[in-house]
Amino acid sequence: MLKKIAGSYFGGALGACVLTGVIWILVALEVLSHFGVSWSMSYSGEGFLHLLYQNLFWGGIAGFLFAVPWIEKRWFIRALVFSLIPALAMLLFYIPHYLDGGMFGMKLGTYTVIVVILASWVWGLIASLVAHKNG
Repeated sequence: MLKKIAGSYFGGALGACVLTGVIWILVALEVLSHFGVSWSMSYSGEGFLHLLYQNLFWGGIAGFLFAVPWIEKRWFIRALVFSLIPALAMLLFYIPHYLDGGMFGMKLGTYTVIVVILASWVWGLIASLVAHKNG
């Protein structure tokens, strides 16, 4: 059981690490602004590390979802379902309150919802696969 819990936390943290890197690259290359999403991010080492540490913590905490014994053999389905929870937290809490992006991030652009859901799926796929292999 401890191996399953540790694997779930590690999967969530690893998924958050990859997700942070992908989002940082998309912002740096202005891919998101090409789609009308105005997501700003600090490019300095200190700003990126703060974001990375924050995402590692919350990604690991959210990774505990994968320790729940629910359709364990279908890790892909678990990834899609469980990744909606952090996506909703971003869209309903973090973006409106901390980024002043409005409900569902509509002030940041029309496609913000899609970007957040796709980014959460990246996290969910990595977290679910790692948790599945370690559980």
